[in-house]
Amino acid sequence: MSKAFFSVFKELENEDPGLSAVLADAEILKISESSNKRRMKIYLLLHDIVPKDRINSLEKIISQRVFNELVSVTVVERFSLGDEFSPEQILSSYKDSILTELYQSDRILFQIVKQSELSFSDERLLSMRLPDDGTSELFEGQLLKYFDDVFRNRFGSEVTFNIAYEKPSRDHLKENRLKLDRQSEAISFAIEKRVREEKENKKNNPETAPADGDKKQNKSSEA
Repeated sequence: MSKAFFSVFKELENEDPGLSAVLADAEILKISESSNKRRMKIYLLLHDIVPKDRINSLEKIISQRVFNELVSVTVVERFSLGDEFSPEQILSSYKDSILTELYQSDRILFQIVKQSELSFSDERLLSMRLPDDGTSELFEGQLLKYFDDVFRNRFGSEVTFNIAYEKPSRDHLKENRLKLDRQSEAISFAIEKRVREEKENKKNNPETAPADGDKKQNKSSEA
């Protein structure tokens, strides 16, 4: 049996005015915990679309305010929006959240979706024009599984898919190369910085060599 969100987490009712407004009629369907009580999943039913970044904020607030960061909290959101929301409206309102989620969980799918054109050519037919770059086809199955899960399980909406591939423009390829170069430079800089910091730390905090008596004692113990 579901319970009102603020009947379970009363201490959060005035924590964030923005979240309080969207959670006013939210319902907790189920709460599950890991065997060591360090991880918790909260299955939440919402009656309006809440962006993924707000869900992420809610997870942090619950973890910090309720459990003093001793428990890692994951919110599994479900939406009950009524018939007024078509799949096309869901995509329009929720695409940024899809990109946010994929950026956190799967950078390859994130890049594919970011470079793709998504549109509904029919009420329940989602047309996906993916970049024909040698990667999209390899991850097509995972991509379809993700979108099917979002529409079916998160929004209770059945959709079908039509996939087409399109060669990326030269400008787009050039932009991707520049991004990869910048990412490589950033990674190299971070590694070099870490090495310098470790060297500096060792220089400022040299390990004390054992005294001769300690060495003899160690050898006697080994004997």
